[in-house]
Amino acid sequence: MQYKLKDEWTSITEKQGTLYAPERSVEISTEKVNGSGFILCPLKPFPFKGTIFARAANGHADLNVVNVTLPTS
Repeated sequence: MQYKLKDEWTSITEKQGTLYAPERSVEISTEKVNGSGFILCPLKPFPFKGTIFARAANGHADLNVVNVTLPTS
């Protein structure tokens, strides 16, 4: 699924898989608090499991989420 993110937090419906930001940085967190998570840089796949939220780190961003865990190395 592809999420179109802005400054507000978006709940990611998938509970596990791989996150991928194709062009712009995204903040990923387990709570809806700015600065509480980590910045996912563009072009770096990141596996996850659990309930997460995402928002654009700088205005707007796309976030792709695939429901499989891909190797990151």
